[in-house]
Amino acid sequence: MMLACAGLEVGFPGRLLARDLALEIRPGECWGILGMNGSGKTTVLHTLGGLRAPEGGGVKLGGRPIGGFAPRELARELGFLLQDEPGAFWGSLQEYVLLGRHPHAHSLFGWGADDLERAERALGAVDLAGLSQRSLGTLSGGERQRARIALLLAQAPNVYLLDEPLQHLDLRHQLEAMEIFRGLALAGCAVAMVLHDTLWASRYCDHVLLLPGDGVALAGPTPELLTRGNLERLFRCELQEYGQGAQRHFLPGAPSRV
Repeated sequence: MMLACAGLEVGFPGRLLARDLALEIRPGECWGILGMNGSGKTTVLHTLGGLRAPEGGGVKLGGRPIGGFAPRELARELGFLLQDEPGAFWGSLQEYVLLGRHPHAHSLFGWGADDLERAERALGAVDLAGLSQRSLGTLSGGERQRARIALLLAQAPNVYLLDEPLQHLDLRHQLEAMEIFRGLALAGCAVAMVLHDTLWASRYCDHVLLLPGDGVALAGPTPELLTRGNLERLFRCELQEYGQGAQRHFLPGAPSRV
């Protein structure tokens, strides 16, 4: 299912973060969203996911205006990983991940075998299978972040919007998470995620959205847009480029005062 926008304007009173934005995030594609702090990455993602009304233009999911979906119907099609967990959860890790199955529930009287199997598979995918009966509150920050990814995997939508999915993760689990996200795209899902490391975007994202925060956004294939010149304008610092192709990465030099 494709997530698309046309003529999208995103911002706050007195500040326009993205102007006339046109995107088509298609099944099988993995998008990286890059920009400085405060450039509008989260705001744009929230708008694409229907969590925030745009200043102009509109968003469609599968050709339908996203505002026309009932909440449970939307949750079967689109999954959102927020930066911050809304509220506390006092149950076990397994019970937490099963929350992702609510949009698919057929009964009010418990979970079916398929729900339990999907939750266990999701926990295994993020290296948490042995902790399923632990209280969520006893887990480390990185483990809780992986639990949040597992919940989304159990939800099994067709479109994944991920706001800083690698936060709190150590290097190994960052790699494993990116492999999961690329696997979802290869399986036919549409994936878009906010990232801070250009190496992950270069290696795993076939498209990028660059948000300088001045209203002018750049969107397109990663090899075309992820260049030293574009990234120096995006992050406002000098960069050194290393490697080629999907292994390209950029390290900062002296900060620019421009």
